[in-house]
Amino acid sequence: MPLSAIESSTYLPSGSSRSPAIWRSLVAIVRRAPITYQSVTVDRYGRIVAVVWAGTTNLSCWQLQHGQAIYKPKWDNRRLTARACPKAAMTSQ
Repeated sequence: MPLSAIESSTYLPSGSSRSPAIWRSLVAIVRRAPITYQSVTVDRYGRIVAVVWAGTTNLSCWQLQHGQAIYKPKWDNRRLTARACPKAAMTSQ
C-alpha cells in the first residue's frame, strides 16, 4: 500500500542498495505497535493510497524525518501529510 504524499525508496528496484535497509527500518517500526490506516485515494494502478500509523507514529512523517522518502505536494490529498508533519515535509522537497 503506497503511503500518502511521499515518494519512498521502498519502491526502488530490488537491486538497489538502499532498499533493504529501508524495508528493515519500516519492519522494525511497524512491529512496535498496531497498524491503522486512513484510505485517501486509489492510484492509477488501482492501489489504495493511505495515511498509515504504527500506533501514533505517522509512517509518511517517519520516513520523511529519517530521509527515506521525498515529500510530493501534488500527491498530498487534502494536505494530510503537510499538516501532520510540516517541518519534515518542507525540508524533504
